[in-house]
Amino acid sequence: MSLPGIEGDPGEGDPSGIRSFSDQFSTRAASLTTRAVSARAGLTALAPLESEAVDALRPRIVAVAAKLDDASAAATEVAGILDGYATALDGIRARAAAAIAHAHDTYGRIYERRAEALNAASEFVTGWALGWDDVLPSWMYLSDRSYLVRWQGAIDDYIDARSAFHSLQSERDELDRQTAASLSGIALFSELTSSKGSAATLAAASLWAGDAAAATADDLAALGD
Repeated sequence: MSLPGIEGDPGEGDPSGIRSFSDQFSTRAASLTTRAVSARAGLTALAPLESEAVDALRPRIVAVAAKLDDASAAATEVAGILDGYATALDGIRARAAAAIAHAHDTYGRIYERRAEALNAASEFVTGWALGWDDVLPSWMYLSDRSYLVRWQGAIDDYIDARSAFHSLQSERDELDRQTAASLSGIALFSELTSSKGSAATLAAASLWAGDAAAATADDLAALGD
């Protein structure tokens, strides 16, 4: 049954897929941190050595370790934002399902109350020309007017249910806006999202940090040109 004034689904989306993406970022963050620790361990191992080549290598190792730390921190932050988004979306999905079920119930009740009123009428009246949100005028209805009150009450209940559903859509729109703003507020992530897809984004994060070993062939292929 289609419901007047209700379209779309505030709970649209795939929370499990979003969590999977979040887990990818968490895994990559851990890998980047491990490599940063390894880089600094290598720097410590070079401490007793003295040569021009070693002296030139030290600042490069420091720079790579710092990039690994930055990339790990960015990936961790992204993972947290995505996980929070998935949790919030779960809540909206559950409430949207309840709201649409309630809207169906209240809409069906309009026609129940209409039928009750028409069946109770002492005179011949018909509601075929009425819209879903119309009630017979009281001057036309000579029977117990409490039927008209209940009929109008059912219409009002549906309007309230519809408004509750619309508020969920507004909440979803705001959630999407805030999540996008949070992600774009991570400088490194903003740079990396010019890549194509999640695999490309993760690969770009690793390559930016100098962690080429963590990027698979499929990841590199996702980067495209």
